[in-house]
Amino acid sequence: FLANHTSFMDSIVLAGHLPWAMLRRHRLLADIRFMKTPVLGRLFQAEQHIAVAFAGTKVNDFKLEKGNAEQIAAAIDIAMEAKDCLILYPEGQINKINLRVLNTFRRGSFKAAVRHDAVLWGWVAINNTVCWPTNTQLGGSPADIICMPVELAPGGTRELLTSLGVALEAKEGGEEELLTQQAGAVAQACQERMQKVLDALYVKHDAAPATDSYQ
Repeated sequence: FLANHTSFMDSIVLAGHLPWAMLRRHRLLADIRFMKTPVLGRLFQAEQHIAVAFAGTKVNDFKLEKGNAEQIAAAIDIAMEAKDCLILYPEGQINKINLRVLNTFRRGSFKAAVRHDAVLWGWVAINNTVCWPTNTQLGGSPADIICMPVELAPGGTRELLTSLGVALEAKEGGEEELLTQQAGAVAQACQERMQKVLDALYVKHDAAPATDSYQ
């Protein structure tokens, strides 16, 4: 699953909609700092999610601690080989800029998906920030959360790449260059499809009459 990221509430809402067969085998890529937060951090540790250790704290600073990139890549490969349900936030960080526009998807996250011909689904949700604002350690406010799954590559990434007109096989010596191109094409296609759904959810939300103070 690829999901937009606006709040600590995102993982809880998504997990609450997964069937048990997926929920018991799901793995999440999560900022290691979240694992030190109350409640959610304890849950992440208990479920042995994959820790992402950012070296910096600034917005759009995606540099990782030494050795962490290799640890993440190895953990993702293990999860995909085991056919686990892997949940990624391809924006890389919580979107604090414009909730109606997805931040650029990090292409590196898609290389493993291409290598393993992974099935990809998207998950788009709005108003999680109303329930759990990013500046608070614990959420729980009433909110009209709207969410929707999105078909991205239900037949696998190779099928998606074929539909996009991207080569599947590289010339000798050009494997890594082609993989980078493929990952970029998949990332862009997924972002465009998820943005269309995000736009539609906000149209629905904006057209709905406000019935409570939190709307």
